[in-house]
Amino acid sequence: MIASILKEVNLYLIATHTTKGNHFTDDLYQELYLSLLEDKEKVIGLYERKELEPYLYRMAWISYNGRLGQFFLKYRKRHEIVQEVEGHEINLKDVVSEANLSHIERMMLDVYLQHDCNKTWMESNTKICRRVITKHIKEITIKCKNSL
Repeated sequence: MIASILKEVNLYLIATHTTKGNHFTDDLYQELYLSLLEDKEKVIGLYERKELEPYLYRMAWISYNGRLGQFFLKYRKRHEIVQEVEGHEINLKDVVSEANLSHIERMMLDVYLQHDCNKTWMESNTKICRRVITKHIKEITIKCKNSL
């Protein structure tokens, strides 16, 4: 039953519409497909009530654009940031290594990335105040931007 539902719904169109056809389209399509397979009963219920397509559009938008959306955290924010600069790619590790960060700043950045860039989660696990985390992350960001 779930296979026929997934064939009928055009997930790739939803992913393309949400990402406006950028390089994240295939990744979002795959994430949507996998999330539908996790909760089959809910998908069948939504399909029978004819609420599946609006639900998928909303889910795709929140996941892609929402600051706490899983896709946003997994692909767009946390992983290596690749930018085209003067014809070559630069990733996050290269920028951090060239930014002349202190040992404490490197540790703070590592912990921040391990916590999926979530300051509240980092605060609860490290007992460092969010205000202090925000201040240090801003300073690290400025140093990294200046190193470019």
